[in-house]
Amino acid sequence: MNIGKKIQALRNSKLWTQEQLAEMAGVSERTISRLENGEKIGKFSLQKIMDTLNTTLEVLEEMTVENEQPTIPIEVNISYRINNARELMRLIPDTHMYGYDYHDCITEEQVEIAQNFLTSVGDAIDIWSMLELAERFNLENLLGELMTDLEKLDLWVFGSRKVNKDDWATTIIEIYSKDNPLIQKAHLDASLITK
Repeated sequence: MNIGKKIQALRNSKLWTQEQLAEMAGVSERTISRLENGEKIGKFSLQKIMDTLNTTLEVLEEMTVENEQPTIPIEVNISYRINNARELMRLIPDTHMYGYDYHDCITEEQVEIAQNFLTSVGDAIDIWSMLELAERFNLENLLGELMTDLEKLDLWVFGSRKVNKDDWATTIIEIYSKDNPLIQKAHLDASLITK
């Protein structure tokens, strides 16, 4: 099955029209139509469409479509709660890509502090290799203060780090309300950890 039909199945699974996908991806509706009809489109346009659908070429190639419903190989991503700035600082070194998001921020104050925190983490990632040890400790203290501000507003920080086969590290930092029902609490049995 061609990529266009898989894109169409993904679009339909989200209940989006071609026009809606085109608008979100920043391409023309004609481009979406051509792609879904098996015609070739530019790589840049295809990448914008895949980004909008939150997919990659690799996932599309593995994907099957049955009864016009996409079956996508599932990759489970687990983020862990970051309890303090020291834990956060362990995610920062050698990061090549940084992803972030904030959820459940209702008040302007929550949004402002979440954005300030995520911007500061991004800045820390960008300048990490240029910082002296004392500057890294100062940065840790600043991020700790921002995390305290988030916790005062009942917001928790979660993070994960992935390294791909080319040793490119991606760090993801997200902020959720502590009452978010998606947060699952798990207790790790220390006896199961291999040394």
